[in-house]
Amino acid sequence: MVPIVQLAERLTVDQKDVGSSPTGHPGRWPQGHFLFWLLLLLMTACGLEMPAAPTAFATQPLPSPSPIAPPSPTPSPVPPTMTPSPLEGLRIVYSTPSGLWLWQAGQTRPLTSSAADSDPRFSPDGEWLTFQRDQTLWGLHVQDGEARPLVTPDYLSLIAPDQKLRLGAFAWMPGTSNLFFTTLQRTPQGWEPRFDLHVVDARLGQPLLILPNGSGGIPFFSPRGAWLALVRAGEIALTTTPSLKPRRVFTFKPLPNFLPTLHWLRDESGFVFLLPPDPSQATPTPEPSSPYPALLPTQWWGISIEGKAQRLGEFEAERFSIATPVVSPNGDQLLYLYPYRKRGQHEIHIRDVLGNDLFYTSYRYGKIAPLTWLPDELHFIYWADSPQSLWLAHYGEPARPLVTDLSIDALLLADETFFIFRHGSDIFLQTWKGERLLLIQGSGEEVDVFR
Repeated sequence: MVPIVQLAERLTVDQKDVGSSPTGHPGRWPQGHFLFWLLLLLMTACGLEMPAAPTAFATQPLPSPSPIAPPSPTPSPVPPTMTPSPLEGLRIVYSTPSGLWLWQAGQTRPLTSSAADSDPRFSPDGEWLTFQRDQTLWGLHVQDGEARPLVTPDYLSLIAPDQKLRLGAFAWMPGTSNLFFTTLQRTPQGWEPRFDLHVVDARLGQPLLILPNGSGGIPFFSPRGAWLALVRAGEIALTTTPSLKPRRVFTFKPLPNFLPTLHWLRDESGFVFLLPPDPSQATPTPEPSSPYPALLPTQWWGISIEGKAQRLGEFEAERFSIATPVVSPNGDQLLYLYPYRKRGQHEIHIRDVLGNDLFYTSYRYGKIAPLTWLPDELHFIYWADSPQSLWLAHYGEPARPLVTDLSIDALLLADETFFIFRHGSDIFLQTWKGERLLLIQGSGEEVDVFR
């Protein structure tokens, strides 16, 4: 679920910003690099239904920005792939004062009966659901509805009797009922990760320690579960899932309160991630004409399943927590916010692995941000503080307003056919042609969607 700031004013695009100079330090991805070329070849060979990344990124630099007109209430043409489709397979779990409920095929039914149930999450196949209750992680099979405790305080006290522990990050192994998780340890500085690794079968509810402290990490499974990457303090390890013998493939300087999020490529050939600047690093001296401190670069890395690392580029952006960079599904593009500090505005930029860094639009500080790419990698969605709060964007075209009459609290899902959002306690589905359907009334803030 992607939270959105409460919205108030109408968005206007400042024409003086359109076509401003690209920022960052362009650097080409070396010809023949494993991640880029394997990605393009595999996408072509497999005949995937989703379009590959724009061919302009692979063959030649993108054109210079052309003037972008202000967003208009008149919708721009909708891409041919964005046509309504049946809701078959769509599942939504949401919190209520009486417990968790499930929406499926137009029907709703209760899953649990405790108001303490929170943080519901679907497994990758939509068959299983986890939720928190009384410091215990519970698992529930969506169809039979039988819930059982998976990770309890008793288990945590058993593995470390002299320490206070709680559940950390967790991830389902795709195609299985196995849930992998780590733990956090209470210290004078607060809760800190132990970088261990445990697994529990949701059918049995009997957790097992498989990698001790410092040998595990935050788990990131590849899309089909063949590989597992583990992030721990200052390093990333990689293993096949049958062996579970991780080897270190990358090291980085540990940063306070930060661990990188890994984005696996859809063909499982590797993953990409971002490393923000070191906050203790000296800020470069700005140009004499600028009254503002210079920006430090964020690094963009890729690692293959062979363990080979390649820096894909770097870019100057706003502070990492504000820049909100969004990596595309294929890992070869990203969106981020660049601060146009002289005018107190944020710019949305599009960057690719060839080093192209292109300005799309801007608005005042803290009032605009990218949310997600669509699977076609040509379109993306961003929010701005306007009654028309969600916008569909495509480089070289005016942004198209998606919702003009409701304030948006969360964007829950966006694919080739429709998007789902929450407005207050109501959950709506809307097609790219503007048709809207109220799916759920009486939802709490905690929602997860499976499609």
